[in-house]
Amino acid sequence: MRGARAALFVPAVYAGVYAMLSLCSEYRDNVGSLLRVGICIGGISDLEEWQPAGVIVSHFPGAPGQPCTMAASFLGYCFLPLAMIDQEYCHGTKPIKIGV
Repeated sequence: MRGARAALFVPAVYAGVYAMLSLCSEYRDNVGSLLRVGICIGGISDLEEWQPAGVIVSHFPGAPGQPCTMAASFLGYCFLPLAMIDQEYCHGTKPIKIGV
């Protein structure tokens, strides 16, 4: 019985912590997010990605014909499954409209 409680408690705490981080989140530009994790790519931001507080999970295009590459902060890797689900199904990436 004790093991079953722990098996439910740990995922509930994990999801609860992510929910709190997600409540304090915002859309950030993709190039700025990549700079925060130490990846410098030339160019200007063209996308806004949902980033929970303190968590960075960002995507950038690879070479032509290659899939997109992902970069994340330490907390981004810790909460990667939930962050990716959140970005895909709840808070989609938005293009930045310049001059509109």
